[in-house]
Amino acid sequence: MSDDHVLITGAAGFIGSHMCRALLTRGARVTGIDNLSTGSLSNLNSLTRDRGFVFRQADVAGSVAWADLTAVTHVLHLACPASPKANAAMPIETMRAATLGTINALELAARAGARAVVASSSEVYGDPQVHPQHEDYRGNCDPVGPFSAYTEGKRATEAIAAAAHRRGVNVGVMRPFNVYGPGMRPDDGRVVASFCAAALRGETLRIEGGTQTRSLCYIDDFADAVLTLLLESATFGPINLGSSDEVTIADLARLVVDLAGTGHVEVGAGRAGEVGRRRPDTARAHNVLGWQASTPLREGITTTLEWMRPPSPPTGRPCRDRAFRRPAELEVLGRAVRPRMRRRHGRRGPVVVRRPVPDAAGTYPDPFRGSRVVDTGVRQRHRRPRHRRPEHPDPRGGGHRTGIHPRADGRLTMGESIRIPGGTVVIGAPEPHLDDLARAQPYGRAWFADEAPARTHTVSAFRLDRTPVTNAEYAAFVVATGYRTTAERRGESLVYGADYWVALAGACWHTPVSGLDAVADRPNHPVVHVDSGDAEVYACWAGKRLPTEAEWEYAAHGPVWTAWPWGPYWDRDLANTAEFWAGPLHDLREWRDWWRTRYDESGAAPATTDVGAYSPGGDSPFQIADMAGNVAEWTATTYHPYDPHRRYDPALTAAMRHGYRVIRGGSWKHLRYQTRTTERIAALPDYTSFDVGFRCAANYSTKALTPPTTKEHTL
Repeated sequence: MSDDHVLITGAAGFIGSHMCRALLTRGARVTGIDNLSTGSLSNLNSLTRDRGFVFRQADVAGSVAWADLTAVTHVLHLACPASPKANAAMPIETMRAATLGTINALELAARAGARAVVASSSEVYGDPQVHPQHEDYRGNCDPVGPFSAYTEGKRATEAIAAAAHRRGVNVGVMRPFNVYGPGMRPDDGRVVASFCAAALRGETLRIEGGTQTRSLCYIDDFADAVLTLLLESATFGPINLGSSDEVTIADLARLVVDLAGTGHVEVGAGRAGEVGRRRPDTARAHNVLGWQASTPLREGITTTLEWMRPPSPPTGRPCRDRAFRRPAELEVLGRAVRPRMRRRHGRRGPVVVRRPVPDAAGTYPDPFRGSRVVDTGVRQRHRRPRHRRPEHPDPRGGGHRTGIHPRADGRLTMGESIRIPGGTVVIGAPEPHLDDLARAQPYGRAWFADEAPARTHTVSAFRLDRTPVTNAEYAAFVVATGYRTTAERRGESLVYGADYWVALAGACWHTPVSGLDAVADRPNHPVVHVDSGDAEVYACWAGKRLPTEAEWEYAAHGPVWTAWPWGPYWDRDLANTAEFWAGPLHDLREWRDWWRTRYDESGAAPATTDVGAYSPGGDSPFQIADMAGNVAEWTATTYHPYDPHRRYDPALTAAMRHGYRVIRGGSWKHLRYQTRTTERIAALPDYTSFDVGFRCAANYSTKALTPPTTKEHTL
């Protein structure tokens, strides 16, 4: 297939990402299109290094996605919100993808002379009165039911394909039946994913009726059928693609519970309007494609559960798997719940919010004004017991991490840097992601406007330190140069007190608070209480520089955007943030109560941990550690608008006007929103605080400078 160029719509979805992978392994070039309304870029992370793969974020119902596409040999049109939750939330978008998206895909196929296959659905049969359902059966559908947008949209898809076929377009139609397997979103409402996620959480699987039946087709079997229909057949169809085995919902639930080893099943009364039986007649697929589903249900469910099941962490500290990860931007807690405070060796974790912006007089306003203090986690009724964490956990085992990195000979080296390859990357957050954030919080869309619009940026190859600069490393610099930081010369630095930001006398990099010696007590924690000038002088001494904002973001999420360095779903066990220590906090009152309690116990001592303590689970795609949490990090970029014509929150506008510096990554006192890969924090260049540090970068082609031994950098 080295001469084939396949266009796949819905490429970031469950089925679409599997098809991208299958085609690339066969040598084809693949262009994927997805607007990410339900798809996830994490599904494509493994494909970004394949030179044969190109992704573009666009809506298939518009014309932009197709404008410059001509040289394609095959078109696979999968784009359409398919899960029950998505259908209910986006009925108009569903109809647009099924109708306008199909028209656009088939017009492209006609212009290019390409073979096209469009995805219909078993839902076109409605609540069937014929069993099993063969392709000539017209169905029994409700055109005004709660999910009619999806059902009627897919019927329209088939009508459009039939019209194109009569005009000479080489198009085929497939009708998938309940495809499942690794890669499904646990929260989208589909039966297999919902059962597996609930069972792994130890919850009760509540079944309404339980006698209704479904035929489940494993994703690998389904992908084989689609490839055959796309590449080796000129058949129009439609063709049913599914398993001929039929299972009741109650039996499926019992099987999942049995294989998961947790959870239990509770069967209640049936629900009116539920489809009773669903099983395809697969004779046409067998005769025309020579295909039939071959993966036993038990084997497929086992594989799916293993994909969702959390790995056993070496330290015994529970690791939250994909079954428990939720897109923070899609779920909003409906009621306030008091936080559960857990003592961990006598400590309670700290939480503070986004960096305050000083007013014209230089004073700091209320830190919660305009801050993103929102938790969108949903409480689990049956929560797995969590092990006690040490103050500075080591997910790799062996007690406390050193924060410096072992070489092959077993010795330790500090300041390890990683080469980041050059490339063209999208910088900034997708608009749908920011829209969801705005709906989840009370501050409006303008507060997130500085992260958009997403734009293409070319980044040259560079090196980036794997971890932030540590107290020990900064101490070596001070010993060699005699340098005094801004906080030392000023005699104070910012910490958060019981109720407000305060300038703490004597706070500096080596004494974060009174009685705490950073070098002796925390040598491998990241250095704090340094301003941008302090960071730049260190970087120059080390023969390096600060990363630009674009370099930092590229290193954080890789070539393809994700909300957090490890992927699209929040996981509080993968970064040193407020939610790692405290669990979810749901409103400002809870935050204030909890912070005061923490402050009474621990004062304003920063809750940093050894650098790299959350590796490798929390690393970015380039194996860069601590890109979310621990300390926020200075960059070399002056804070500026991505789009000067947009309306911004007044505080952001003021920061842009007065030459503030960009800080990235969030810290140990931030919530999930402030640790996203596109979150932008602004501060004056001479700002120092107990949660801001830095890491260094270097041009890949430039030789490192020799560190000086004099005090030439002393101010």
